[in-house]
Amino acid sequence: MSEKAEVMECAHAREHFPAFDQKEFSPQVLAHLERCEDCRTQLAEYRVLQAGLASLADIDLQPPSWLLGTITERVAEAARRRAVIEETRKQLGRATTVTTRQFGEHRVAAGSALGLAVLAGAVLFGRSKRHGVKVAA
Repeated sequence: MSEKAEVMECAHAREHFPAFDQKEFSPQVLAHLERCEDCRTQLAEYRVLQAGLASLADIDLQPPSWLLGTITERVAEAARRRAVIEETRKQLGRATTVTTRQFGEHRVAAGSALGLAVLAGAVLFGRSKRHGVKVAA
């Protein structure tokens, strides 16, 4: 049998390892296991792993006594932080709304006045250059 065919056969045989009770293996898988040492080794490792996992089911694991308190404190702290952030957002939203309402009209007037001042300065600066007037720096 070629090496590639043996590898493919190994891959196929190993797919059946979860049903590791030999009564459940097909005759083809059993025949492969008889002649393939690598698959027998892998099956033996799989059985050790399965036995180890099964033994974990019998262990009664309890979390450390401090763990629940720590988790509860962290959740409460996160909730407090979220509440502060939300309250700050609300306050900032109100402040922005009030500022916009109170000063919105004044902004238009201030912007217009600034624009006129810049225009007036440009006109005066242009005239002074034409008439030879030196502007002090």
